[in-house]
Amino acid sequence: MSSFNIQRYYEGEHFNELHTERDSLGNLHRLMAWMTYLNDVPGGGETHFEYFGLDVKPEKGKTLIWPAEWTHAHQGTPVTQGTKYVITGWLHFPPA
Repeated sequence: MSSFNIQRYYEGEHFNELHTERDSLGNLHRLMAWMTYLNDVPGGGETHFEYFGLDVKPEKGKTLIWPAEWTHAHQGTPVTQGTKYVITGWLHFPPA
């Protein structure tokens, strides 16, 4: 199991599903999530945290760290200009 992913989103793309990082038995070991934006995105591509009304603009080198719980449900907004690159992963309990 990988503890990180590298993702690319072209114009019009985004991770639309409102989700949390700990929502099933398969990912109960996750404690925190993190994401680093690998480039500046000229338009769109924000990370939206639903319960905080917070939209974070993707800027190269900016790193977000948040709890894996339902309180930090989030989703991406569509990239309207450029391409978005991120690396994202989890801090978790080691396998038993």
